[in-house]
Amino acid sequence: YRCHFQGYGDSDGNPSEGGLVNDSRLVYDYVKKHSGNNTLILWGHSMGTGVATKLAMDLSVEGKPPDGLILESPFNNLRDAIMNHVLGIPFRWMSEEMIQKFIMSPLRRVGLDMKSDERIASVTCPILILHAENDHVVPVILGRRLKAAAVNASRDVKYVEFEEARNYKHKFIYLAPELSSLIPEFVAYTKRAKKSRKVSR
Repeated sequence: YRCHFQGYGDSDGNPSEGGLVNDSRLVYDYVKKHSGNNTLILWGHSMGTGVATKLAMDLSVEGKPPDGLILESPFNNLRDAIMNHVLGIPFRWMSEEMIQKFIMSPLRRVGLDMKSDERIASVTCPILILHAENDHVVPVILGRRLKAAAVNASRDVKYVEFEEARNYKHKFIYLAPELSSLIPEFVAYTKRAKKSRKVSR
């Protein structure tokens, strides 16, 4: 399924984190309603990982988590994503207080937060994180931090990092030949985990 989120493509409105999550929830609920007992996994890339993590958290808190969550080229939180991006270089001289006041507070006022490293602690489904070592848009250190946050929260997480020599950068992880086995293995694992959760209830 594909859709244009509000403020993107042919859709009206202005993009915001809350709006993106709400749109994603509508799509998720529709697919869930029409998918029967088929496995349903959320997959987010780049900024979409913040949306996918928030939706997975919301569903988990409601007691009906997705079967799995795949985060491709993710960041741990919006603050670190901005300050580690090339466009954030001119602001690196700022103190943390200034960063919060002049960068993060205005973003929060327009509905942008994306604290995936906090939210992932409440995600109760299996998680797969994919990141390229030479990602030039979202540095791999941010993916490692997100993985560490999941591990520290005792989440069920698998982390796969693709070495720099493969040159997958930010958008080309799909070229990795091992995905043809890695993804089916993850899907199979989510099915076993789902059965285990049902038994433990």
